[in-house]
Amino acid sequence: MQTSYEMLQGWGGLYAGSRRLYCPLDFFKLVCQNECMFDIFRNKPHKSSPTPRDAEGQLPVPDYDEELSSYYSRITRELTRVTGLLDEDRAERIAEEQEYQREYAEAIRRRTEFLKKTESVPAPQKLYALWLCAYMAQGGKITHRRDWDFPQSHIEKGDSITQKALATIGPNGPTFEDRTISHYDQPSIVWIPTKDSDNHKTPYTIPTGYGANSMKILYLPDLVTLNPRATSGDRRPGWEYGHSTLLTLQLDDTSPTGLRATTNLPNVVESYIDTIDLIMGVSGDFDPEIMRSNIQQIQQLQHENTDDGWTDDGWSELLSC
Repeated sequence: MQTSYEMLQGWGGLYAGSRRLYCPLDFFKLVCQNECMFDIFRNKPHKSSPTPRDAEGQLPVPDYDEELSSYYSRITRELTRVTGLLDEDRAERIAEEQEYQREYAEAIRRRTEFLKKTESVPAPQKLYALWLCAYMAQGGKITHRRDWDFPQSHIEKGDSITQKALATIGPNGPTFEDRTISHYDQPSIVWIPTKDSDNHKTPYTIPTGYGANSMKILYLPDLVTLNPRATSGDRRPGWEYGHSTLLTLQLDDTSPTGLRATTNLPNVVESYIDTIDLIMGVSGDFDPEIMRSNIQQIQQLQHENTDDGWTDDGWSELLSC
């Protein structure tokens, strides 16, 4: 029985002192093409070829074409299968991304449409402080104390700005894109609807929003009528409008402050540096009683006015202290 080295010497032209170098692929081909070599590397004796040469000293011609073709066929089938799976995954990701973009665009459209139709305006810090003051007077708790001021609008109505925004994070790192932000696209703003529905019969509903498309709405039902029914289809408390928050402030003679403040998300009640300063009297001229009186006066004026929404005079009165 010849050694493995002698087998290589007889079949592959590899001999003692040879300077020829075999790469891994050459060695793989050599093994695949020689049935004897396969058995050697499996530590099994091969019954058909105890020697590399026949009796006449001629090299035998092994019939390995069929076996080699079988190896390559299995490899090709497996690579084809994996490639097909990759193509399916890629097509699925593209379809999911297209669906996400469609839903995202639709959510932006509903959000912007609601804010425009209700002529919503950014809430001033005093009005949010009034809601927070009434909420605490009822026994409500602040759950999140922010170390910044109450968010204010920095884009005028009708204007827009362009800024860089993160688009994707892939194997090659993050990619950014230019995004246009309009007055109604501003994040973290608390919006106050100031106009009823056009037909006086079907009040506007609050659209469902998630993530950047969610809203914070300060609703004054004594001045404007909305339909606060849930629109998300989610029965969990606080998810009536997805991630959007509805703060309600209305007149109530039974309340200590004459106002009743509620929220659909009591586990996220925020305070801000400037609103706390207003309530504590550190800054500003915050007077809850005067603001409550202004709301009553605007309500009476609306009963006498056939137009929807607030007048500029009424809005000024509400903000004055």
